[in-house]
Amino acid sequence: MNKSIFILTMMSLTSFVLFSSCGGSKNAPVASYPEYTSEGKAKANVVTKVDDTDECENAVLECPPNEFRAYGSAISVSRDLGRTKVISRAKNQLISDLSALILSVVEDYVQEYIKDKNFSLSESTKRYISSVSERMLENNNIVCNKTYLRSDGNYECIVCISIQKEDVENIAEDAAISESEKMKIDFDKETFLNSQKDKIDRYRKQKGMND
Repeated sequence: MNKSIFILTMMSLTSFVLFSSCGGSKNAPVASYPEYTSEGKAKANVVTKVDDTDECENAVLECPPNEFRAYGSAISVSRDLGRTKVISRAKNQLISDLSALILSVVEDYVQEYIKDKNFSLSESTKRYISSVSERMLENNNIVCNKTYLRSDGNYECIVCISIQKEDVENIAEDAAISESEKMKIDFDKETFLNSQKDKIDRYRKQKGMND
């Protein structure tokens, strides 16, 4: 009898220890951003829902008409490194997107003006657009910036940055004027602005931004 009681007592203690270990700390922050972990994997605080957008993604979709916005996310063992990395990624994404948009706006305008669909912008204009776009992003605003502790101990950082649409439009107009001078053609501002508006509207729609 004594031996049986001893065995039952030990089993109860073991179960208690295992339960406490699996429970983890009640105060540990949990990532609200989805963790892409396979279903059924035993791991504390894992989020398996992957369809919801997070706060910073929503901030991009809710972008007002006078701004351009971009989203970034990064995972790192260091919180500070993660924050630096995520802002850099968002900036690079916005530079890439807006440089391509400006190139398209200017090139389409000149093609339509000279009636030549095979026209391509000069290399100097392309370099100008790329250089100015990078400098423009130095004045970005951080709309949303969140950091979460994942269940694997890493930090997940998300961010939404923005710049003013007017800055992008000014770069595009300057580039169009410069290219027009190189081509020795008159710059038609009204035609350019109409073409630019159409391109920007399509860009925002493609990105899912508010009208």
